[in-house]
Amino acid sequence: MSSSLPVCFGSIPLLYLIYVNDIGNSCRCKILSFADDTTVCVSHSNINTLLFIANEQLKNLFTWFCANKLCLNESKTKYIIIRPSHMKPDLTTLNISINGTQLNRAGNDRNEKSSRFIGVHIDEHLTWKHHINRIF
Repeated sequence: MSSSLPVCFGSIPLLYLIYVNDIGNSCRCKILSFADDTTVCVSHSNINTLLFIANEQLKNLFTWFCANKLCLNESKTKYIIIRPSHMKPDLTTLNISINGTQLNRAGNDRNEKSSRFIGVHIDEHLTWKHHINRIF
């Protein structure tokens, strides 16, 4: 009798993929997942509405994480507001949080200028500047 091995998709066990498959049902926003990294995309033309929607959807996601007995590392979670360079909203008063922990924002006026998404460093104006500087 041969021993059985777990079925894998790349290096991610199939059982894990099945386990987190319903994460998209937890909120009304676009969710992009790669391995164990999850990216939430929310959009709106009004910055205050965007902030409200983002916080509401993160509450829903946090509830899903708790219900599925998964951990969410708030200290490693950050957000970026992608916008054209001519738009200059006041971003200093933004407060996006998960479970009471305020998330760090990446942006040109911050210490962290970009955020990594599947190996590509994205900045708030979708330029290649920060990605190129990191790889060369």
